[in-house]
This record gives sequence, structure tokens and C-alpha cells, in this order.
Amino acid sequence: MEKCPVCGEEIYQGEENQIVTEYQSEQFHFCSEEHRDEFEESPGEYT
Repeated sequence: MEKCPVCGEEIYQGEENQIVTEYQSEQFHFCSEEHRDEFEESPGEYT
């Protein structure tokens, strides 16, 4: 189980509609598209 790097909410990897992005060859999972967008704007804040 992973956690959303923006809010810390637990993400269940078995779900079919996962929201994912890649940063520095590592995949990150998110609880919402909004949090993915926040992460992509400034990933250094969350890694």
C-alpha cells in the first residue's frame, strides 16, 4: 500500500483507476488528479 505524497492518504494499488505520475524514474500514486497536478508543478516539495 502506498500513500499519496501530497496528503498522506493511503492508496490501494489494486484499483483500476489509479492516478500515477513518474518523477526521476520512480512512480508516484495519488488520491486525486488535483494532488497529481500539485505534485507535477513542484515535485521537489513532496520528495
